Amino acid sequence: MGLLAAYRDISTPAYRWRRCSRRLARNRVAMQSKRTSARALHSEVIRYDFSLQTNIEARMSRSVLGSFLGIVFLMSAGCEVASAAQHRSYVIDYYGDSTVLVPVDKPDHTAPAILQSELTQRCRFPVTVNNRAVTTTRAIDALNGTNGYPSTFAAAMTMSKANMVIANYGINDARLKTSEADYRGAMQSIAQLVRTHGKMMVFETPNPVVDGAQTVIWDGENQWIGMLDVTLVELAKSMKLPIVNQYEYFMSRGNIAPLLFDGAHPTNATVRVKALRVADVVQPYVCPSH
Repeated sequence: MGLLAAYRDISTPAYRWRRCSRRLARNRVAMQSKRTSARALHSEVIRYDFSLQTNIEARMSRSVLGSFLGIVFLMSAGCEVASAAQHRSYVIDYYGDSTVLVPVDKPDHTAPAILQSELTQRCRFPVTVNNRAVTTTRAIDALNGTNGYPSTFAAAMTMSKANMVIANYGINDARLKTSEADYRGAMQSIAQLVRTHGKMMVFETPNPVVDGAQTVIWDGENQWIGMLDVTLVELAKSMKLPIVNQYEYFMSRGNIAPLLFDGAHPTNATVRVKALRVADVVQPYVCPSH
């Protein structure tokens, strides 16, 4: 009887209505919960999108600012480099005999003058080359301050503002038959003094001469110059110094007479060739980056 009564109760319309009402209520709660979750998700998406956009804009701003600052830095660095180049300078003292002084009537066409112009053009900053040559001099004269030199070489180096010293002696040493040992000793002392005063030393061998072209040029003098040339090349190698071997270069040309207007001194064209050869050797030390 109890089971039958229960069956009759759940089969009534009232029971079914109550059951359906409860089910609808549960569905409404579930739908409401889903709507709330959807709105929360939408809000989160909006917040993420805004955050992402803000982040991108911030990065773009930093990138633009960084690029601008980079341009300013490069412009500033370029100005500093240009300014440094404008204020940079280099000084060379060029020692030698009358072959460095010619042409006497055209000082702007001498080897030191041509070297100055050439290096200034190549290096793009002022290079000053002082002509310290004195006619008829030997290496020992430059060292001791004799035969026209106003002071000893040691005193000259103390007063000199030069960064580099070039020395070209040998023709008059050969004319007076200076021994290899004495010539080497004088040139070595010159180089040591240059180094002691923190300067760069560069040797230059003399140009050859035509034997007998002048009364002062004795037969065999050019061969003596060749002997001193070998001595100076060996000295440069032992001291690890750069050298411009003019003697060897011009002797390799064959007939040297057309290169010398009096058998000993170079023509204007030869002076220029000698100066440019010196420039090729010293440029890496004067302006290494060019």
